[in-house]
Amino acid sequence: MRDAATGPEVGRWPTGRQADLIVAATAKDRRAAAAWQRWQGGGGDLQRLDAASSRLLPLLWSNRRAANIEAEALMLLKGCYRHSLWMTHRTLAGGVAALDTLEATGIPTLVLKGTAILARFPGQVGVRPINDVDILVRRADASRALAALEQDGWRPVNPTQRPIGVWHAVDLVRTAGERIDLHWSATVVPGDDRAIWREAQSGHVAGRPVKVPSATAQLLVTCVHGLGPDPAPVRWIADALLILEGDETIDWPALVGEARRRGVGIALSAALSGLRSQFDADVPASVPRQLAGWPARVLERLAHRAAGRTGRGSVYAVELHRYRRLRAINDSDRAHTFVSHCARRWGFESSTSLVRAGVRRAGQLARYGRAATWADLAQREGIKPPAR
Repeated sequence: MRDAATGPEVGRWPTGRQADLIVAATAKDRRAAAAWQRWQGGGGDLQRLDAASSRLLPLLWSNRRAANIEAEALMLLKGCYRHSLWMTHRTLAGGVAALDTLEATGIPTLVLKGTAILARFPGQVGVRPINDVDILVRRADASRALAALEQDGWRPVNPTQRPIGVWHAVDLVRTAGERIDLHWSATVVPGDDRAIWREAQSGHVAGRPVKVPSATAQLLVTCVHGLGPDPAPVRWIADALLILEGDETIDWPALVGEARRRGVGIALSAALSGLRSQFDADVPASVPRQLAGWPARVLERLAHRAAGRTGRGSVYAVELHRYRRLRAINDSDRAHTFVSHCARRWGFESSTSLVRAGVRRAGQLARYGRAATWADLAQREGIKPPAR
């Protein structure tokens, strides 16, 4: 029964056939077979899935016995698994090369998200497809790490981006199939990662020793990535269920304390509540309530509501929360004002450039009912990609 006080928001969770597919791919008891039958009975077609759901097919293949999947579907699922295995190995090769570069520079690293799932559960390599390797470095090492990777041929996906002091991470590519996400904050809302580094554990990725977050920290990162700003596709739900069903016990008091310190308690509360009510996850009923209760800043609540909506006002609310968190952790590269933060966020050289563009945009809206995007306006202000 869903708790009305802490239940997940309508519209931010999978329903119907997509929810059945997740249960069929993750449940280890009779629920898997029942969900698979519902999915098929509702007109489910493995060859006509949305992109997010199709990423669950390798996991569905691994759970084929519990789901009691018939022979006709197994050939397609096995093909999805083999393709995922090949793509994941190629992606991991690029990630391992980046890890080696950072290690040679003397920069400690820790892997996150899907890569951490692979490190914690070695048998999931083909089951858990990844498009990039998420690497965390300490905030003090961010500039040096980015420079070392760029010297080794990695380039930002967005060359006009000035990420440090604004974002939590930057996407880097080198060649086809080589993509990494370099983090200096474990969560999309910037936070102090000292506890995550302190509790880090050992794992292996593609035969290479790596450091991974504890199961408690990994659950935090997974859930906040799933329902925080820039929400992730539904694959995060399967990841969270894998973590909860793993051998390591979750330290619930530590999880609550860390989420509150990072300003992500509301997002984590919604995620855990939904996992418990919709997917029967082993989450104590008291934990979402503790996270959803005070103390929590009004801005955090506003940012969480805005994260699931569209519109420029929602973006500003999320960015204001991000900027306040950068101030809270005393990020030395942060902008001095929220206006200058927004200028850097949308690619402007200065606050003055942003104000000029804002006036131009307002005039376009008043005259034509439409306006150029912030990215186009930033380019008109003379911002050019850095020299390669």
